[in-house]
Amino acid sequence: MAEGIAFGLVKGVLGKLGSALWDEIGLLRSFKDDADDLRSNFSAIQAVLLDAEERSSAGKETHALRDWLRKLKDAAYDADDLLDEIRTEAEKVRGFLSRANPMHLKFKREMAHRMKELREKIGKIAKQRNDFGLAEAGPGRQAEFKPRETSSLFDEKEIVGRDDDKEKIRRLRALQFRESSSLIMAFYSEAKCLRLLELCDSKISMLPSSIGKLKLLRYLDLSGTDIEKLPKSITGLCNLQTLNLSSCRKIRTLPKFLGRLTNLRILDLGGCLSLTSISNLQNLYALNLSLCENVISLEPICHLKNLHYLDLSNIDSLVALPESIGSLQNLRVLNLSRCCCLKWLPSSLCALKNLCNLNLSCLNSLVTLPESIGSLQNLRILDLSNSFSLKSLPSSLCDLKNLHDLNLSCLNSLVTLPETIGSLQNLRILDLSNSFSLKSLPSSLCDLKNLHDLNLSCLKSLVTLPESIGSLQNLRILNVSECYSLESLPSSLCDLKNLHDLNLSNLRSLVTLPESIGSLQNLRVLNISKCYSLLSLPSSSSDLQHLEKLDISDCGKLCELPKMIQKLTKLKELLNSDCSELKGMPRGIGKLVSLQKLPLFVVGKQDRVEHCASISELEHLKLVGWLEIKGLENVTSPRRSCGL
Repeated sequence: MAEGIAFGLVKGVLGKLGSALWDEIGLLRSFKDDADDLRSNFSAIQAVLLDAEERSSAGKETHALRDWLRKLKDAAYDADDLLDEIRTEAEKVRGFLSRANPMHLKFKREMAHRMKELREKIGKIAKQRNDFGLAEAGPGRQAEFKPRETSSLFDEKEIVGRDDDKEKIRRLRALQFRESSSLIMAFYSEAKCLRLLELCDSKISMLPSSIGKLKLLRYLDLSGTDIEKLPKSITGLCNLQTLNLSSCRKIRTLPKFLGRLTNLRILDLGGCLSLTSISNLQNLYALNLSLCENVISLEPICHLKNLHYLDLSNIDSLVALPESIGSLQNLRVLNLSRCCCLKWLPSSLCALKNLCNLNLSCLNSLVTLPESIGSLQNLRILDLSNSFSLKSLPSSLCDLKNLHDLNLSCLNSLVTLPETIGSLQNLRILDLSNSFSLKSLPSSLCDLKNLHDLNLSCLKSLVTLPESIGSLQNLRILNVSECYSLESLPSSLCDLKNLHDLNLSNLRSLVTLPESIGSLQNLRVLNISKCYSLLSLPSSSSDLQHLEKLDISDCGKLCELPKMIQKLTKLKELLNSDCSELKGMPRGIGKLVSLQKLPLFVVGKQDRVEHCASISELEHLKLVGWLEIKGLENVTSPRRSCGL
């Protein structure tokens, strides 16, 4: 929907109108008055704009309202462009131009004239808002919209000499070319209003110097091209915020003058395999250097004081991080995953006080973590998975009071967890799966009162679970599958009142389930498949009134199902394939009105008829998928199969 971005545009313009821009550049008084009127009119429009866009998205707008929204969008773009030009001029004034410079005075007069015209246009649009009976929205409401990306594939021959089409190109906001080169150069340098230019995977090896004319460009995507270097004129892109050079495999260096792009916030260099150095971009917010194998030094990165996001993943040549990495005090996200040769981490890493997400997964050479890692008090996500050589965890890790997600899966050399792991009071997710050498779990693990998801799968040396595991009252998901040495489950497991998903599959030594398993009143999914030694299910399992899926497949010794299975009225899936010893189905199974999947139905022998369902109960079930029926020789009367 073309109008769907109008609210965001108006909101952005209002933000710029409220800045200190006017004082910086010393604009004429009349300009400031016009700006005040513009702000007032945009505020009035914003109040009813949500209702207008909701009507439009629902297809309830009139032709007149649709036309009003289109005019508003165009006018808002014009206002945004004008304010950006003024901001650019303000930067020049701060830098080297005098306010008394004739060129600057000429610029002020021109801007004042354009602002006056714009004020008149917006004033008319604001008055027209009353013609549609639009409701005003309160200040707390927020619009949900997605920016529309447009593309142009005009034939150059159709444009030359046609003023209308030329004007359309000049006013284009977004332009996308993919896998093309013949049309590119002819068009985009004329599109002076471009904000987004995508040339990804196009067959170009260089940018023309005219790229610098696109003063309003915010987003430039050159990913996957054969570009080897950037032209100096790129510094003219004074409003550029995002530059995507990912997978530009031939680019070797970034020009030093790239630092002049003071508004550049996001620089994606992922997969630039030939890149050897990077520029100093003081205002950079996000930097991706993933797969940049040939970068000689990462030291310049440590001077990027505004950096929030840094991706150094998949750099096999990276052996050590710069000691000065701790100077990145605004860093929120650091990704070092799959740096296979990284052997140690500098202690200065622990000085990153604002770090929220640290990915250290697949660091195969990493043996220890910094002792002071507990200093990362704002850390919320820590991923250490698949770091095979990591033998122990520092006790200070348990000082990470704000940690929400801790991934310790596939740490094959890890023998024990810190005894004080229960101090992680805000932990929501703990993954210990496939850490084969873990033989026991500290009792303090049961102090993790806010834990929602606990994955203990494939702990093949684990013999017992903590007796007080029932203390995890907020636990929603528990996975204990493939713990081959686990012979029994603590009775307190049945105290997990909020448990939704319990996976006990492939517990080869498990003979029985806790008798009170029916106390898990919020359980939705119970998986006990491949429990080869399991003989029966507790009678209380029929009390799981919210159970939707029960998987008992491959339980080769299981003889019977709970007699009161009919109480499981919400059961949708009863997966019982390859239960070779199952003697029959419990009477009342036909009352499972929600049941959709039942791979196997066993007709019991006549001498067990008081316990087993007859084949006629199948007619009450609305099953989907395949169904295998065994024991048809036990059907004593053809009438029993009527209606099937």
